[in-house]
Amino acid sequence: ERELAMCELRESTTVEELQGAAHWASIFENFITNTRVQLELDSATSVCAIEKAFSAKPAVLTCLTDLRASLARSGVHFRVRHVLGAVYNKIADALSRDDWSGACKEAESEFGLPLLRMCRASGSRTWL
Repeated sequence: ERELAMCELRESTTVEELQGAAHWASIFENFITNTRVQLELDSATSVCAIEKAFSAKPAVLTCLTDLRASLARSGVHFRVRHVLGAVYNKIADALSRDDWSGACKEAESEFGLPLLRMCRASGSRTWL
């Protein structure tokens, strides 16, 4: 997946944001069936791509397709919003750097609760 996000000299923030949104949607699609969801992203380019449902860049279009397919399977009505510096963004940034302890610290300091890790084990969803 990281190869998909590579652009000339660095990873594309747009692709990473969209990969994260698509991954979230695929994990939670069974839990959000027929609901309304607001996606909050800190990448204005990602927000614009989701709103247009198109990108001329193949990597971005692939992520958009995955995201919209998961949401469509769930019957989710969604909207997207651009946010800057939100607490959730600090948690997501830590997770994108594979900094699980940093993400846990951010979550616990903001919400007073531990961050639960959800993973797939043999196709089932379990909490760790």
